[in-house]
Amino acid sequence: MKNYISVSMFGDFVVEYNGNVVRAHTKQAKKVWAFLEYILYNRERVITQTELIDVLWPSNDDVVKNPLNTLKTILFRARTVLDSLNYPAEDIIIYNRGTYRVNPDISFVCDFEEFEKLYKMSSDTDITDDEKIDLLLKALELFKDDFLVKFAYDSWVVPLHTYYRALYINSVIECLTLLEERNQWNDIVLLSKKAISIDQYIEEFHRFLWDFYVNASNLALATSVDILLNPLFTYVIRSS
Repeated sequence: MKNYISVSMFGDFVVEYNGNVVRAHTKQAKKVWAFLEYILYNRERVITQTELIDVLWPSNDDVVKNPLNTLKTILFRARTVLDSLNYPAEDIIIYNRGTYRVNPDISFVCDFEEFEKLYKMSSDTDITDDEKIDLLLKALELFKDDFLVKFAYDSWVVPLHTYYRALYINSVIECLTLLEERNQWNDIVLLSKKAISIDQYIEEFHRFLWDFYVNASNLALATSVDILLNPLFTYVIRSS
């Protein structure tokens, strides 16, 4: 039995504990999911009502008549959602005198934190290139899609979306560069295709796939790897 709660924010918002899964969907109001996402992302600090109101209702057009009461209703609904995890704790989210926080006695494993940690570890100058590749591949495996992709236009999400996307692009290019030095073309194709599916406008992703295409006949890999060229890559080939 796991003694921690897993939180995923790359792609869909998912919270999991011992096979019990909570996933953002339309059965709950969007504000409930936004509340859960924000408080779990900031779980190591106390959050005031004012801060949450600014996050959940950032524009004048979106203001409710009684935000404090509405916030209490959202807390109740959020706790109800988390109850389905069957976590053995009275409250995952604690409310105390106008402040909110995640229960500090609960352990969490979050994909965005693990991703950033692995990326920083890969920058250690004392590790070998093979160790760097291993760390980068583990990090990239966690990045299923952009950060909270269904909530990408929420004001607090926008800068984090940009930040994690930049880390992802850097990780992919660094990893592909090291893989190309080792002629690990199968890995290059798999990683390039996944990266292109996330962002097809990054030229470097296509360049590595193009390098494989050019070298495939010499490496006898053309028949073992299925190259699915998207329209942009097809344009690159025809223009070369």
